[in-house]
Amino acid sequence: MMTPAQHQRAKDLFLHACDLPMEQRSAYLETACGSDVPLRDAVERLLRCDSDPGGLERGIALRSYMEGLLDGAAPSQHERGAERVAGYRILDVLGEGGFGTVYRAEQSAPVQRTVALKVLKPGMDSRQIISRFEAERQALAVMDHPGFARVFDAGQTEAGRPYFAMELVPGTSITTYCDERRLDTRARLALFVQVCGIVQHAHQKGLIHRDIKPSNVLVVRVEDRATPKLIDFGIARAIDAGAARGTLLTEAGQLIGTPEYMSPEQADGGHDIDTRSDIYSLGVLLYELLTGTTPLDRPRAPAHEWRRLILEQPPPAPSTRLRALGKRGFDIARSRATEAPSLIRQVRGDLDWIALRAIEPDRERRYESAAALALDVQRFLRHEPVLARPPTVGYRFSRFARRHRAGLAAGVTILTLLVGGTIGTSAGWIRAMQSGAAETRQRERAEAEAATARAIAAFLNDDLLAAVAPGARGRDVTVRHVLDEAAARIESRFADQPLVEAGVRFTIGNSYLSLGEFGPAEPHTQRAFELRRAVLGADARDTREAQLALARLRSEQGRLDDAEQLLSNLIERRPIAAGSGPPGADAALHFLATNYQRQGRVDEAVQALREVIAEHSRVDGPDHERTLTARSNLVSVLQGADRHEELRPELIATLELQVRTIGAEHPNTLFTQSKLALLHYQLQQYGESEAAFDDVLEKMRRVYGPEHPYTLYVMGDLCLVYRATNRLDAAATAREDILAGLTKSNGATHPETLLAHQHLADVYYAQERLAEAEAAYRAVLAGNQAAFGETHEYAFASQLRLARTLTRMQRFEEAQALILPMVESARRTREERLGEYLVAYAAALSTGGDAPRAREILNEAVELPAATPRARRYQTDARAALAALPE
Repeated sequence: MMTPAQHQRAKDLFLHACDLPMEQRSAYLETACGSDVPLRDAVERLLRCDSDPGGLERGIALRSYMEGLLDGAAPSQHERGAERVAGYRILDVLGEGGFGTVYRAEQSAPVQRTVALKVLKPGMDSRQIISRFEAERQALAVMDHPGFARVFDAGQTEAGRPYFAMELVPGTSITTYCDERRLDTRARLALFVQVCGIVQHAHQKGLIHRDIKPSNVLVVRVEDRATPKLIDFGIARAIDAGAARGTLLTEAGQLIGTPEYMSPEQADGGHDIDTRSDIYSLGVLLYELLTGTTPLDRPRAPAHEWRRLILEQPPPAPSTRLRALGKRGFDIARSRATEAPSLIRQVRGDLDWIALRAIEPDRERRYESAAALALDVQRFLRHEPVLARPPTVGYRFSRFARRHRAGLAAGVTILTLLVGGTIGTSAGWIRAMQSGAAETRQRERAEAEAATARAIAAFLNDDLLAAVAPGARGRDVTVRHVLDEAAARIESRFADQPLVEAGVRFTIGNSYLSLGEFGPAEPHTQRAFELRRAVLGADARDTREAQLALARLRSEQGRLDDAEQLLSNLIERRPIAAGSGPPGADAALHFLATNYQRQGRVDEAVQALREVIAEHSRVDGPDHERTLTARSNLVSVLQGADRHEELRPELIATLELQVRTIGAEHPNTLFTQSKLALLHYQLQQYGESEAAFDDVLEKMRRVYGPEHPYTLYVMGDLCLVYRATNRLDAAATAREDILAGLTKSNGATHPETLLAHQHLADVYYAQERLAEAEAAYRAVLAGNQAAFGETHEYAFASQLRLARTLTRMQRFEEAQALILPMVESARRTREERLGEYLVAYAAALSTGGDAPRAREILNEAVELPAATPRARRYQTDARAALAALPE
C-alpha cells in the first residue's frame, strides 16, 4: 500500500510527464522512478487514464490520486496497527484494489478465526462504487463451491464505509505455485481443469468474473491436495446484465480489467459481454501455465494502443512463443521439470490448438463453456483426439496410435514416424533452398529432397491413411491392419524412387517394431538400410539411422550377435558429439548395453554405459540432462542384474548430483529415490524399503497429487513389499486404488491401466480369489488383444496368466486351448518365451492326467537354446518340472 508521500510523489511525476512528448516519457520514468516498481506502476496508470479522454477510469484515478488520497490514502486511525474495525482486529494489509483495501483481520466473536476483511477506500463513496462493492459481496455469497472464498459477514465501519469479511485464502498464485514446485505440463493441466470447474460454477450462478488472471487464482493445500480458489469479483458482472447496466464500469464501455488477460470484446468496451470473455481469459491463463508468458507482451502505451493490439494482432501459438523466448525459455522449461526442446515438443500440436481456440479473437469460434474447455484438456491428458482442431483422418489416426502404444519401449507412433520422416526430409530441402546455394549440385539436391518429401507425403495420404478413412473399413480398424494394407502396396510403387521407397519402408518397419511385430518389421527395415546404403553411402545420416533401427530389430528378435555387429560398426564410424541425435555413437552404445544385458554380459553392458557417461560428461558436462539420463540407465542395468554392491553407491551418487543440480523434488530425483527404495526391497530390507517408499510417495503426492500416474506407479512398487511380507490384503487394496486412479487419468484401455489391472489380478490369484482373478485376466486379455493384436507379447502374457488360473481351477481343457496357440506361434517366430509357454502347457497337461504328453513337451523345452538369462531360467524351470513328473 502506498503512503501519502508516495502518492504525492506519483502525482508530481505524473504532472511532469504529462508535459513531455509521448516518446520521452518512458526514459523520464526510468530515471525518475529507478527501481521503485509500485511508484512507476502508479504513474503509468495515471498516464494511461489521462490518454483516454472522457473515460470513467480516468476520472476515478485522477480523483483518487489528486483530490482525495492525500487526505485519506492511509488507513484511518481505526484501521492502523492493532486497532479494530467493526469488531475485527486489523493485523496487516493483504492488498489494495481500485476501490477497496483488503486486510488480514482477526474475528473474536461469535467464533475466533482469521479472515480477509475488505473495506471500501476513503473517498470512494459514490452510489456507483458502493453498488459495485455490494455486487462483489453478493457474487461471493451465492457461490456454493470449494473454489471460492466464503463470505462470513458484511456491514459498515464506524466511519460509514461498507465492508465484508470473507474466508482468508492462504495460497499463492497458480503460476507461482506451479513454478516453485517445478510441476510438469500434465500436473499443470490437471490444476487448470479444476480452475475451469470453478469458473463453470460461477457461470452457472449467473456471473462473469471478467478478471481471471494468475494473481486471482490462488492454490492452497487442502488435505494434502492442491486446490485452486478464484478470488476478487470486484469487476464481476451478471450474465443477465439488467442488474448491472447501471453500475460502475459496465455502462461507460472503458478498458476495465487486466489488459494481458482481456478478451477483444471486453477491450473494445462493448456492452455485449458474455461467459466467453472468461473463456478467453482462461485461455491466456492456460497459455501462461504452458509457456511462462502471455500471448502478447503488454506495451508501455496508452489504453487505446493496448486495445488495438488485442483486437488486431493475432496471438502466436504457445510452441512458437516458446521458441522465441531464447535463453529465458531454458529457465521456463526447467521450472516445468524438463528441457526447452522437450517442452516445445510437449506443447506443439494439441496444446497449441486448445490454447488458440480458447483465445480465438472471434468468440463464436471459442469453446462454448469452461466445461467444454476442461473436457478438451482432459481428452489431451487421456491421449484422445481433441476438438480444438479439424478432425482430419491423419490426425485421428495419430491419436489412435498414441493411445495404443506398447508402453515406453514402443517408441513413437506410426503417424509420428511417417510425418517425422517427411518433415526431416522437408527440413533438409528447406535448409538447402534457404542457404542461397548457387551451385547446381546444391539445387538438384534440394529439389530431389523436396520430391522425396512430396512422394512420402502422398503415400501417407493415399495409401496408409486411406485405411482409416470413414467408411473404408469397419469400426474396429487396428494399427496392424493399416500397416499390412500399406505394406502390400509398396512392392511396385517406387521402382525408380529408391530413397522414397527407403523412407516409406523405414517408417513402416519402425512402426511394426513399435508394435512388437518383429517378423513383419524385418523385410522393411532390412530393405530400407540396403537402399540407403547403396544410394547415399554408409556414412550418411539416413543410412546410420536405418542401421540403428535394424540393430534394434535384431536385438528384439534375439539375434544378438547380428545386433552387436551392426552397433559396433556404428560406434567405430561415428563419435559422440554434443547434441548428437539417434544416429550418434551414444545411442548405439545405449542399445549395445541393452544387447549385452539380454545376453547376460552385464560387465560389458555396464562398461558401455560408463563410456556414454564419460563422453557426455566431457562433451556436455556432468550436470547435463543427457549425462544424468545415462547414469539413470546405468542404475537400471545394475538393478536388473542384481549388482547391488555397485548399484548402491551409483544410486547415491546420482541422487546427490540430482538434488544439487535439479532439486530434491524434481521428477528425475524422485525416480532415483524410488529406485533406492526398490533396492532395499531387492536386498530384502523390507522395513527400510517401505519407509523409503512412504517418503518418496509423500513427496510425489505433494508434487504431482495422489492420483497422478507417476505417484500410482511408485505405489505399485510399494505393493511388492506388501506381497513379500505376506500382506496380501494391503496389496489388494493398494492395487485397486492404483487401477481406479489410472482408469480415471488414462482410460481403461491404456497400456499402463491394463498392466495395473493385471497386477491386481495377480494379487487375487495369490489370495486364491480365483473367480475374481479369472474375470480380471479376461478383461486384460481383451484389452491387450484389441490394442496390440492377438499375438503380441502383452496379449500372450495375460493369456498365459489366465491359463494358469484355469489350471488351478481344474479347467484343464480350457487352459490347454489357450496355451497351445501361443506355443505354435513361438515355435514359428523363435520367440525366447517358448520355454515358458511349454512349461505352462505341460503343467496343464500333467495336472489334467496326460503325463506322457507333458513329458514330451518338457523335453522339448529342455532342448531349446539358452542364449539369454531369461531362456536359461525357462530351461531350469523345465528341468524342475520334468523331475517332478511321476514315472
